[in-house]
Amino acid sequence: MPLTPDQMDQLQSWMEEKDVDTTCPACGNTSWVTGELVAPPVRARTGLSESPPQVPMVQLTCTNCGYIRLFSAVKVGLLS
Repeated sequence: MPLTPDQMDQLQSWMEEKDVDTTCPACGNTSWVTGELVAPPVRARTGLSESPPQVPMVQLTCTNCGYIRLFSAVKVGLLS
Protein backbone atom coordinates (compact mmCIF):
# COMPACT_ATOMS: atom_id res chain seq x y z
CA MET A 1 0.00 0.00 0.00
CA PRO A 2 1.48 3.39 -0.97
CA LEU A 3 2.23 5.91 1.77
CA THR A 4 -0.01 8.94 2.15
CA PRO A 5 1.61 12.39 2.27
CA ASP A 6 1.00 12.44 6.06
CA GLN A 7 2.72 9.05 6.44
CA MET A 8 5.67 10.28 4.39
CA ASP A 9 5.97 13.31 6.69
CA GLN A 10 5.75 11.00 9.73
CA LEU A 11 8.53 8.79 8.33
CA GLN A 12 10.76 11.80 7.64
CA SER A 13 10.18 13.19 11.15
CA TRP A 14 10.85 9.80 12.74
CA MET A 15 14.10 9.37 10.80
CA GLU A 16 15.28 12.83 11.88
CA GLU A 17 14.24 12.23 15.52
CA LYS A 18 16.09 8.89 15.61
CA ASP A 19 19.08 10.34 13.74
CA VAL A 20 18.89 7.57 11.13
CA ASP A 21 22.02 7.50 8.95
CA THR A 22 20.84 8.04 5.38
CA THR A 23 24.05 6.76 3.80
CA CYS A 24 23.47 3.63 1.73
CA PRO A 25 25.61 0.82 3.16
CA ALA A 26 26.07 -0.65 -0.31
CA CYS A 27 27.16 2.35 -2.40
CA GLY A 28 27.45 5.42 -0.14
CA ASN A 29 24.63 7.32 -1.87
CA THR A 30 22.35 9.44 0.34
CA SER A 31 19.24 9.66 -1.85
CA TRP A 32 16.31 7.33 -1.16
CA VAL A 33 12.85 6.78 -2.62
CA THR A 34 10.10 5.95 -0.17
CA GLY A 35 8.40 2.74 -1.17
CA GLU A 36 5.22 1.19 0.08
CA LEU A 37 4.03 -0.40 3.27
CA VAL A 38 4.62 -4.12 2.95
CA ALA A 39 3.61 -6.94 5.27
CA PRO A 40 5.27 -10.23 4.38
CA PRO A 41 4.07 -13.26 6.31
CA VAL A 42 6.36 -14.55 9.04
CA ARG A 43 7.41 -18.12 8.46
CA ALA A 44 7.35 -20.36 11.51
CA ARG A 45 9.87 -23.16 11.82
CA THR A 46 7.10 -25.56 10.87
CA GLY A 47 6.13 -23.57 7.78
CA LEU A 48 3.34 -21.12 7.08
CA SER A 49 0.16 -21.46 9.09
CA GLU A 50 -3.28 -20.81 7.61
CA SER A 51 -3.21 -17.21 8.84
CA PRO A 52 0.47 -16.39 9.41
CA PRO A 53 1.37 -13.33 11.45
CA GLN A 54 2.61 -10.39 9.43
CA VAL A 55 5.20 -7.72 10.17
CA PRO A 56 4.21 -4.41 8.54
CA MET A 57 7.24 -2.51 7.25
CA VAL A 58 8.00 0.58 5.22
CA GLN A 59 10.62 0.25 2.51
CA LEU A 60 13.16 2.77 1.30
CA THR A 61 15.12 2.16 -1.90
CA CYS A 62 18.50 3.69 -2.75
CA THR A 63 18.17 5.75 -5.93
CA ASN A 64 21.64 4.70 -7.08
CA CYS A 65 22.04 0.97 -6.49
CA GLY A 66 18.57 -0.21 -5.49
CA TYR A 67 19.52 -1.34 -1.96
CA ILE A 68 16.32 -1.69 0.11
CA ARG A 69 15.99 -0.72 3.77
CA LEU A 70 13.03 -1.86 5.87
CA PHE A 71 11.69 -0.23 9.04
CA SER A 72 8.88 -1.37 11.30
CA ALA A 73 5.78 0.60 10.29
CA VAL A 74 4.45 0.33 13.84
CA LYS A 75 7.68 1.60 15.42
CA VAL A 76 7.80 4.51 12.94
CA GLY A 77 4.20 5.38 13.89
CA LEU A 78 2.63 4.70 10.51
CA LEU A 79 0.30 2.05 11.92
CA SER A 80 -1.07 1.49 15.39
